[in-house]
Amino acid sequence: ISAGLDIESNVDVHFEWRAKPTSELSDKFARLPVHQPQVAIALSTSSPFQADFAIGLPDEMKVVLLQGFKLARHQIRKEIGPKLAAADLGPVSEVFNAISETVRRGEVNGLVTFAETDNQQMILVAGLRVVRSDLVQQFLKTVLPYAQDTDDIKSVDVGFYESESLSLHRLQGRKQRAEDRHLYGESAALYVGTSLDAFWIANGGDGTPAVVKSLMQTNSKTRDHALVRAKFSLDPWLKVAEKNQQDLGKIRFVRRAFEEAADDEINFELKAGPDKLTAQLLLEEGYLKLFGIALKEELRKQTGRK
Repeated sequence: ISAGLDIESNVDVHFEWRAKPTSELSDKFARLPVHQPQVAIALSTSSPFQADFAIGLPDEMKVVLLQGFKLARHQIRKEIGPKLAAADLGPVSEVFNAISETVRRGEVNGLVTFAETDNQQMILVAGLRVVRSDLVQQFLKTVLPYAQDTDDIKSVDVGFYESESLSLHRLQGRKQRAEDRHLYGESAALYVGTSLDAFWIANGGDGTPAVVKSLMQTNSKTRDHALVRAKFSLDPWLKVAEKNQQDLGKIRFVRRAFEEAADDEINFELKAGPDKLTAQLLLEEGYLKLFGIALKEELRKQTGRK
């Protein structure tokens, strides 16, 4: 095991775990990458946050998950079954078959991203590859109408957005927390649905279905054995806080290091290769400036106390 820290124009933190060739650990490393992931994201610049993952499940983990889903199926059938019409029990049972098949396939493949809108609000989208997404879709169409006019849900629009293989349903809440209104907008809603090979859940305004569709169409065939990739950009979050007049004193302090929205990215990557597992965290130059400014300010305060 080795680790290192390089500081030049940015901060590079890296870790490497090597295994002896032909060892049991080496074999486990070799099984971790997913060579043909179907759900991924094109990591772009200036996005608030985006990440994707494609990890092969160890056999031991598959056994644990399958047992957990078996217990969950029994509990849900016991608690929710009496509240459903007899004809609706089938789709509820079948969705667990889809989940179990997904686990048996042995891959966890998905993405999480925040997209920034033109009016400086966010759209949150998460996608997960599933086997038999048609069973998941039938489950959603069956169960979601039961949420209509509950304490928390004002309206349910089944089949709200249909385009190619993507089908999304919209749930409007009765009220939003103030922080959610600031982040996602007054008209934000929860969207759930499926595409040909994935389950999607998202929160945001009217532009949310278009964002989901663009992610669904991302080419994900080349990921260079990456298990997890993530990219964070600070400037979009500062803009949201500035728009809503939140913590302006702290934002002005941070802006001294990130004056023109440059050098504000953090990148992380976890990879598995032959006989090794590697991780790398890269912080751009702005974070070095921020550390220096914070250190200078703390020294100034200590000097003032003396």
